Amino acid sequence: MIDPKIDLTLLHPEDAPPNANWRRKDRLNSWTSVRSCRFLEWIGWYNLDAAQRLLGHYRLFQHFNAEYSKSRRDLPAAQAYILQYRANHGLKHFFARTMAFLTTVIERQRYPVEAEIAAINRQLVNDSTSVLYDFLTDADKDFTAAFLQAMRRIKDPSFFGRQAAPPTINLQVNQTEEHYYAHQHNTYSATQVNIQPTIKAGAQGKDKGIFSKKQVLILFDFLSAFKDFDSIDYTKPAKFEKYADLLHALTGKSKLSILEELNNYHKGLYEWHTQGELNQLINILIQLANTFRNAGFKSFARLIDKKIIELESHKND
Repeated sequence: MIDPKIDLTLLHPEDAPPNANWRRKDRLNSWTSVRSCRFLEWIGWYNLDAAQRLLGHYRLFQHFNAEYSKSRRDLPAAQAYILQYRANHGLKHFFARTMAFLTTVIERQRYPVEAEIAAINRQLVNDSTSVLYDFLTDADKDFTAAFLQAMRRIKDPSFFGRQAAPPTINLQVNQTEEHYYAHQHNTYSATQVNIQPTIKAGAQGKDKGIFSKKQVLILFDFLSAFKDFDSIDYTKPAKFEKYADLLHALTGKSKLSILEELNNYHKGLYEWHTQGELNQLINILIQLANTFRNAGFKSFARLIDKKIIELESHKND
């Protein structure tokens, strides 16, 4: 049974004028019967923007799941839906491209949005399936949170990225070091080989895939939401050195830099003063949530998502 109580204002563009009329859009988006949803799918209604595309998948998946759950199957329903949709996607993608071409000719739009959404949909069902899978499995629990998280992941540049190639390993013989150790300790009988990963010139910032100091502090803050896990007390600087010892042991980051980080948050980890600072804070949380979600810790990721939603409500304040 499809839940008709979805907040349809989520489908309204953020940059739309406040007096815009969404009556027709909301009426069509509230259609939930199987025939109506399939009709909207084939006429391209769900390909108007990324938000519509997610709603379309949610509607179609609900009907698919109602039939799928009647018999014993080997695959999770969301995975089976994606595979079934992928099998029929070639024809749908052709129609979407045709509509984009017609829009270009008739309305003289050089870059029609339909082409972008068709590409997004193709990515969702072929390469970035984890985005669609997580959305479908989480939407019944909290549609708003699942929708906003999926939209963030689609807008992230990594959505269209390919898996990075492993770093190149250079084997270099360090003759000077070999001579030094042989002379000082007389323990080396063979040439010492240094294995050094190639590093791009000019690399800056934290290492890719490694939590920043602030992300580690935020992690401890969210862990404190679980029963019997103590939180870091930012009102007691006398404890900071012990906190720094622990965080240094966990992360390998210097104790001094961790102490400096701790001293930044006497007023709390989530303090911000400008929209730029707010956006930066949200991005930090998104990276943290995605890392845990990709590792399978979805309940913990949803806890972080709630904080992201709370912070996003302050945009344009």
